Amino acid sequence: FVFYDSDGNDRTSDLLNGKILLIIAYDLAKANIEIQALLAETTAGVARSGVSVNGLTSSGWEEIEAFRHEHQLGFDHFQGDGTTLKTIVRSTPGLLALDNGEVIGKWHYNDMPSVDELISILR
Repeated sequence: FVFYDSDGNDRTSDLLNGKILLIIAYDLAKANIEIQALLAETTAGVARSGVSVNGLTSSGWEEIEAFRHEHQLGFDHFQGDGTTLKTIVRSTPGLLALDNGEVIGKWHYNDMPSVDELISILR
């Protein structure tokens, strides 16, 4: 699997190094809209603690930027294969906590931990 930034650069290794929270929505058109305000608030709190937060999707760059601005998501997104993303987590969005590429937490948006819980997990 490979994840690209908006310039087409392979950023996979960047996403697998260190502690990171990934927000995965394999198709932004299918993402649960009702959860976006809470997701924006949660990810902002996690990012303020110094933890890297990034989004992964298979959607196009225009759709990514429109979605980010509409829902005020303050984290960068990267593009990858939709099938790969659905294999990682079926919910859209889903959360994945990694420590140097090792999964230390995975959640459906219905079971999203609080900011404090996520920070504790990612310390």
